[in-house]
Amino acid sequence: MFKLKKTVVVRKIGDDYILVPVGKSSKDYKGVFSLTPVAALIIDMLNIGAQKEELVNSVTNEFDIDETTALKDVEIFLERLSEIDLI
Repeated sequence: MFKLKKTVVVRKIGDDYILVPVGKSSKDYKGVFSLTPVAALIIDMLNIGAQKEELVNSVTNEFDIDETTALKDVEIFLERLSEIDLI
């Protein structure tokens, strides 16, 4: 199970989603992260503690892409979130 840390919050501004560091983490990140629609969906799912399989299924259903591509995209995004200590 993956869960987004409480050091960031998601905000929707118009049609755009951004990830905003809060509290002490705002000093570490010094800015916000702009999210693609796929990334925003994954973040929403992480907020409820989704498994990787659930993330892949949601991406394939929402964006009409094949499972192999969705799996690759999800794994890359999770790896990036892990590298910056957000999951």
